Amino acid sequence: MLPLNFPLDLPFAQGMSTTPFSVEPAHVRPGAVDGTPVDLSGLQELGDAGLVVELAQLFIDSTVTLLETIRAAMARADAGEVARAAHSVKGASANMGASQLRASSAALEAAAKRSELAQMLTSLDLVERHFAEAAAYLRSELSL
Repeated sequence: MLPLNFPLDLPFAQGMSTTPFSVEPAHVRPGAVDGTPVDLSGLQELGDAGLVVELAQLFIDSTVTLLETIRAAMARADAGEVARAAHSVKGASANMGASQLRASSAALEAAAKRSELAQMLTSLDLVERHFAEAAAYLRSELSL
């Protein structure tokens, strides 16, 4: 295994910038710019309204289950399970375009990994609020 600080001397890299940069995965959308809790534009690009409705309903149903898992894990003081479930909510919300929910889920996951109970409780309140907003928006926009 190479050390992390090995010199990079590859012919194809000559003249390339060494400035660090950050790349978001292609499936992660920044969220709605109009203040709505969900940016449906990425899903609507699929061109199949029935599929969008199906994915939105699956997102709502699975997130309800994940939030139940998180609450039960917090009652058992199982920070590892909280982190795993919050990670799942984070990924699902990123795919759905629910940026606020993604951010609050990331905060909950991070707090759980540090076993910071007070921050976990605060973050869970935000996750639940952001999920309620996203679910209400999806139900309204897609007639779920």
